[in-house]
Amino acid sequence: MTIDRCRMTMAITCLVLLGATHAAECAEAKPSSIPSEIPAEIQTLFTRYCVECHGPATAEADQRFDALNARDLDSRLDKLNAAHEQIYLERMPPVDAKQPTPAERAKLNNWISGLLRSHQACKLDDKLRMPEYGNVVDHDKLFSGAFKDLPGFTPDRRWLISEYIFDAKFNKLLDYNAQRDIDGKRQNVIGDNNRNGVRVNLTNPFLLPTHSGVRYYDTTSLDGGHLLTMLTNAKESSAYLMSIAKRKNLLPAVAVIMGPQWEHEKTLAARESYLIANIEPELRELFQEQHERLLPAYVASKPAPPVATVGPDGKPLKKAVFDIAKPSNEELDQIWSGVRKHMVDGVPDEAMVLKIERDWFYFGVDPRTIQLRVAFMRNYIDELAKRMPKQNTSQPKPPAETELASIRAALQKHRQSGDTYSVIIAKCKTDWSNEFQREREKVSTTDETYVNLVDQLFTKIIERSPTQNELAEYLALTKSYITKVGNEKAIERLIQTLILRTDFVYRHEYGEGTADEHGRKMLSPRDASYALAYALTDSSPDKELQEAVKNGKLNTREDYRREVERMLKNRSQYYIIEEGVDRSGHDSFTNLPIRKLRFFREFF
Repeated sequence: MTIDRCRMTMAITCLVLLGATHAAECAEAKPSSIPSEIPAEIQTLFTRYCVECHGPATAEADQRFDALNARDLDSRLDKLNAAHEQIYLERMPPVDAKQPTPAERAKLNNWISGLLRSHQACKLDDKLRMPEYGNVVDHDKLFSGAFKDLPGFTPDRRWLISEYIFDAKFNKLLDYNAQRDIDGKRQNVIGDNNRNGVRVNLTNPFLLPTHSGVRYYDTTSLDGGHLLTMLTNAKESSAYLMSIAKRKNLLPAVAVIMGPQWEHEKTLAARESYLIANIEPELRELFQEQHERLLPAYVASKPAPPVATVGPDGKPLKKAVFDIAKPSNEELDQIWSGVRKHMVDGVPDEAMVLKIERDWFYFGVDPRTIQLRVAFMRNYIDELAKRMPKQNTSQPKPPAETELASIRAALQKHRQSGDTYSVIIAKCKTDWSNEFQREREKVSTTDETYVNLVDQLFTKIIERSPTQNELAEYLALTKSYITKVGNEKAIERLIQTLILRTDFVYRHEYGEGTADEHGRKMLSPRDASYALAYALTDSSPDKELQEAVKNGKLNTREDYRREVERMLKNRSQYYIIEEGVDRSGHDSFTNLPIRKLRFFREFF
């Protein structure tokens, strides 16, 4: 056995023994019914060993144990909680004071813990579940051999996911696969959470402490801060998932439901794009001599304030260079488009500027925007002509005749005297959008499609199929969402609802099946696959583990051993070790199971 496997085996053995020992102590002290009053024999022990420092004369640390029965129940339980930890950890009485015998200490500890547990008020129990309290177990007992034949077990439990599992889950959910060049080959890596190219802003609410030692255990609970952060994450992720489902057909049921709407949106975008580029010639062709009369009355923009040419000191000011003064690239493209259309013989002039300004007015450009564009043209008219990029001579494919007919019919229907081009386009778009909506409403979506949607989203987000009860519940929820907000927003809400389920942020370790003679149950195969995967990696079970679950080959200890040894030997998966180092351009990756590497870095 190698040194690392030996150390890991010893650590696991100690944890099992610790669990058995603690279970024995709990079973020993757990009462069926304990009176709240302090029995005389317990008060005698308090008087003998505690009251000298914690009585009416001194009351050190503001604690008194001389008249506990005179206190109300809540106050009595608070005092007993304060004493319990000190007695259990043998911090009190102090080393220089008279000490109780082991039997007396055990009697006092067992009675206090029994009373506190009977009122569900034992604070020490919560603390003893924390990893940092592992060393308070009586090591003489632990290694005495007295418990070696006790059956090892852990209680049914669930853990909040760690910061690393959170990142891995969302990278998988958002279909983000990071890669690095390693030894001349492009390799997939886990742990790159920069998410280049993923237009989603996530915040990790499960950050671990930065100190060494045990940083991740099953003692943290979901709180309001987690939920608020996850709500934002769910909204961001649902919108992004819909966008990639549209591009990649990532979720077939989403494509079936949203397909007609996406096709209509595509048609609307194409029609709008065509009109923006061609509305003037189309209107001239349709309305002939009436076209000019139907245009809005032209009002020239107010001249921009003149640019100062002389400074306060009377010295001439240098004009800002073109690259500093120029507007955005989008605005610059609009200016160049006008220059190409109206510049005569390659010479820009004031007449050209006025014609371009008139075009923008008729289109419906905001007056302030026109003013800024015109001012820039006048200040840099020669340089605009010199810097103008070559025009793309390739023409977009014209719409089909049927599409042109629809476009022209809408123009004739909606143009009114005084309308700007943008107003006409907006009217056409609204009419087409309403028409498409009516078309979609005539076609009903089947329950089978909604069932497929729920099943695919469960598989994508929760990584399992829904139960029959869940399927019925989420089918009804999906229909209610669609009735209220329509298909697209309904699917986004459904995605958010699933991301906000507790089983998305918790990992489960629950026994299943028939109990053995000690009352223990093996983990369900699915829970076992996640327990093994998260013990060695930050990722969901790999294909081999999933196949083992599917084929009934993850039910015994030998099955566990086989999969653990396989994962420990696997060197085909790479992991980022330190993201900060990786982002600085230096190699920081490994093909060791990342949790194994992290274990030795934190403890050795």
